[in-house]
Amino acid sequence: MSRSLLAFLLFCLALVLASGALIWHVGPTLAGLVVDQERRSSPYHLLRIVAPGADAAPVPDDDAGGGTLRARLLSLAAEDDGRLVWQGGGAELIEGPARLDGAALQLLSFASGAGVVQFFTSSGYRALEAGRGDATGRYLGTPVGPQTLATGRPSVIVLYRQKPGSVDAPLGAPGDAGWLALAPRHGGELRWAAPLALLRGQGPWDRLLMLQFPDRGAARAWLNDPATVTERALAGRHVDDVVVLLAYPV
Repeated sequence: MSRSLLAFLLFCLALVLASGALIWHVGPTLAGLVVDQERRSSPYHLLRIVAPGADAAPVPDDDAGGGTLRARLLSLAAEDDGRLVWQGGGAELIEGPARLDGAALQLLSFASGAGVVQFFTSSGYRALEAGRGDATGRYLGTPVGPQTLATGRPSVIVLYRQKPGSVDAPLGAPGDAGWLALAPRHGGELRWAAPLALLRGQGPWDRLLMLQFPDRGAARAWLNDPATVTERALAGRHVDDVVVLLAYPV
């Protein structure tokens, strides 16, 4: 074997090892943000889902800052050009695993994917995550941001996994067809529809929808409408692992 060929093979091996180490350290989604220049420099959004009461847990001074878990996380996000765009608390579980009942949700928007990588790899975040695991929350990421969100309105958040080969809009469209068809009749507006990638925690979802309603009664009227219930059952042909949360302003 020639020296030039051996050097090339060693170089390729080094690249493979380096890529594997990066993925092991930050996960495949964050690794993609690191190596993809367009995604690294474009805005990126995180939906954080945290167990009831976890955000109010005190953070010891030796965890770099003190205060509550929520306050410390928002402070760390701000250091990397991240800001809180929307939050909902005491989410009512309409469909999905019981452990999500009462969850708190937050939408954090970062100026760039690079900021997201810096947030998760910072010493401050690692200190919070150490020993807490999923208690810091599930983080679902997407490059697709929402339309303007009303901070004072109840929101229906839908997480789901789209079945391979299913239709493009498996839950339909507001005012048109499918599960979302009757949402406008009850004052509902689709504010966010996006692909998802899991960055922290556990969950099978790869799609997200967020609708906002004038009040709790309107949201419940849509969810309980017999036509909506029927269309949700029919949508089961196209989606799996559906979670529906009704979150209230905080």
